[in-house]
Amino acid sequence: MDRLPPELISQIVTLLPRSDILVVRQTSKYIESSSFDHFAHLFFRKRGFMITTESLNVLTSISRHHGLCKHVQHLWFNPDCFTFVNNPFWTLDSDDEEPTPRYEDQMRRARLFDEYVHDHWDLLYSSRLQEILAEVFKSLPMLRTVGMRRGTYKPYGWQTVSNNVGLDPRILGGEVSLYTTAFADPTYLFIAIIKALATSRKRIRRLYTDAIQIDHVDQRLMLSESDCRHALDSVQYVEINATGLPEARDVTDPSALRGTGKHASNLETLLGSMHELLEIGMTIFRDPKQRHMIPPEPRRLQSYVTPAKMTFH
Repeated sequence: MDRLPPELISQIVTLLPRSDILVVRQTSKYIESSSFDHFAHLFFRKRGFMITTESLNVLTSISRHHGLCKHVQHLWFNPDCFTFVNNPFWTLDSDDEEPTPRYEDQMRRARLFDEYVHDHWDLLYSSRLQEILAEVFKSLPMLRTVGMRRGTYKPYGWQTVSNNVGLDPRILGGEVSLYTTAFADPTYLFIAIIKALATSRKRIRRLYTDAIQIDHVDQRLMLSESDCRHALDSVQYVEINATGLPEARDVTDPSALRGTGKHASNLETLLGSMHELLEIGMTIFRDPKQRHMIPPEPRRLQSYVTPAKMTFH
């Protein structure tokens, strides 16, 4: 194949299965370079990442690579890192004078668990994540879609974390971990994404969120109208999962959903900033206490899609 013109090689590799492309590219530098565009488009057009330093370092490297950055069109982020799992190794205690290899391995996993969780918090609850994402967004010329995904979707780095700790960091369900904050992690991630889009002046076409507490975010302190306008002016398609804080409230009447939060105009501000908006998808959680804002499963009655008439000026 080394004697074939690069244009022909690039066409041949489009006919190969994904696994074979990786093998073929390793046969020679010539084939590797000739098949690069198809490889980059196939493996980097749409990528997911965890909110950990290791995962975001890879994203930053991709955005700085002159060949890969132009192929990235869709980024999604998993807001979880053991969100629903307390450190299972806290109760470890050795009755032996000399710790056993198994005990030492468990202690190593316990330390790694804490390191991953605190790294996740440090990014999510400070300005670090916003700064990283702003730099990344600015460096991806073809980026058109940004969103969030949870559960069994596979963000970059999840398998490494799972192997190191012995637990899946994407686990959903059960009770939220002992360390809780004012908002759920998807809400903090949403704020960072909006601020990063505004700072980078990146014009995207589609935005989709996990269950965010949009009506409880203070516009003066966390998410200004200016941020929304600069971040969302070009958005044509938006999918929003909205929920409230986990205090008990009577929201059995869909008409009462508007105004349940202190900053109930946020949703109007958000949608009103999308001057090119063509399509809205929205899910509103019926019970704000439902499993700490886990996205609804298909055909489950615990959450529902609320039809709404909205007027924007």
